[in-house]
Amino acid sequence: MRSSPSIPRTPKPVHAKSENLHAYTGTARFTFENGGSYEGGYRVDVDRRTLVKQDEGVYVTDNLDVYSGKWCDDKCAEDEFHIRYNNGAQYKGELDADGAMSGMGTYIFPDGSSLTARWSRNRPVSDVVYRQSLGHAWATASISDNVSINADLQINKRVAFSTYSGLFYGVLLLLRSALRS
Repeated sequence: MRSSPSIPRTPKPVHAKSENLHAYTGTARFTFENGGSYEGGYRVDVDRRTLVKQDEGVYVTDNLDVYSGKWCDDKCAEDEFHIRYNNGAQYKGELDADGAMSGMGTYIFPDGSSLTARWSRNRPVSDVVYRQSLGHAWATASISDNVSINADLQINKRVAFSTYSGLFYGVLLLLRSALRS
């Protein structure tokens, strides 16, 4: 990993609960060989020879997706994150440590419509509200596992669930199924 010269000359020592007292924190901008970059807090663990994203920072992937939020040991710190995808869509809400939508959050489509829900592993599972860009809203309290599984199977036949059109199609299937039951 290449880094800019903005790394502090005297990093601050970390006094954590772990046995390792040879860790330092700082703030810098790093550019990766694949074209991605990270600007924000980091931690160097001298004993393990690792450098990880830590605390507040902005990570830009090689395909220009932008992840803004709090990091812990190079993973998303189960907290409020803002992701801006390169297709114009966004997600604002909670993520699990692996970066999957988990907890309350809002997915905003490029056309301005949105899906607010309680998420689990990138799937809306309860408290679902789909709002069109003109403001009309559809809501359901919960989605059963059967409906979610059926919707996922139907979506995967046409388009990947994580893409804009796949997610929109999935929302329509989920709402239609929920309203019928």
